[in-house]
Amino acid sequence: MSEQSAKAITLFLGNKVAGLHIIDLVNNMLIITYAACQTRI
Repeated sequence: MSEQSAKAITLFLGNKVAGLHIIDLVNNMLIITYAACQTRI
């Protein structure tokens, strides 16, 4: 396996994992934003 194909597979798997976790990421960002707004007030 060449280095380039190894990188491509890593990117592909990374994108799949990122896709699964993107909802959690958005939820976390909303929670952090909400908490930041609460502390400002």
